[in-house]
Amino acid sequence: MASATPLRDMEDNFFQCPICLDHFKEPKLLPCLHRYCRECLQTVVEISQDGAVKCPMCKQDYDIPENGVDDFKTDFHMKSILEFIQLQKCFESQDLKKCISCSKNTIASAYCFKCCDFLCEECYEIHIINKMFIDHQPHTLKLESIEDNHLTLDKLAALTEDPRCHTHVKESAILCCSSCGNVPVCVICTYSKHKGHDLHDVTELAQSERQLLEQKLAELEIQKPKLYDFSNKISNITRNTKENLAKMTKDLIDQQKPQVDKINKQLAEVADSKGSSLRAIEHRRRQEQGQTRLLFERELAQLKVKYAGQQKATDTKYDNEKKI
Repeated sequence: MASATPLRDMEDNFFQCPICLDHFKEPKLLPCLHRYCRECLQTVVEISQDGAVKCPMCKQDYDIPENGVDDFKTDFHMKSILEFIQLQKCFESQDLKKCISCSKNTIASAYCFKCCDFLCEECYEIHIINKMFIDHQPHTLKLESIEDNHLTLDKLAALTEDPRCHTHVKESAILCCSSCGNVPVCVICTYSKHKGHDLHDVTELAQSERQLLEQKLAELEIQKPKLYDFSNKISNITRNTKENLAKMTKDLIDQQKPQVDKINKQLAEVADSKGSSLRAIEHRRRQEQGQTRLLFERELAQLKVKYAGQQKATDTKYDNEKKI
């Protein structure tokens, strides 16, 4: 389960907004549970039409609330995780931080999620002992513990500050309004905007939701082998289909080969027959051309003899006339 997985083992893209591809800033949740930076979601809302916003990831349409983006749930859990990541980077780089209590510029020794600021070693000791900070003590983290590979999301959730009211951000949200999609609300809201709504204690609602989630996770665990088995079945069916297709193709080719060979043979015979006919025609044409040439030469010779005789007779005639 996710709660047993160290934070350092989580993929970095889990903390990235799908729109700006940077770490979430004031993460907001749509009803489909896809989260985006507040400003990124505001941009999506501004370009939306017909009073509906389309989730960029799952393409589901949702009505834009009366107060716009601010009415969508803030993902306080994600905010806490991101805050912890910043602490981890601070510890690893050994940055100098100003203690909120004594204002000394020193390497931070601890962090108070309730104060939302750093503490030096001396002030940390006071913070966890002094009764004035008794409500801060469960939310104070010794930065050295960041190196503990067993720090889980459940342990982190115990450290972080309680969710704030979505309207009065300085007030703790001790209730959830089911009428408005389980948004976190404070006592002030019960007398104003959420008066008469279906309100539930945050702890009780969280417990019931956790039980629901555990049931769903248990169901998923049961279905997991079936899912893997289904994937294997699909792979087997795909492999068998390819094998059957290859076999059917080969069988079809083998079945059609004799017919193809027969047709090719017939085509070859027709081509040979046509070639023989063309050669015979060409032979006859050459014969007729030869006969025509011989006839022409014979008749031409006869004409030459005939006109030569006529020419001689004419010459004789006119020669005799000259003698007289």
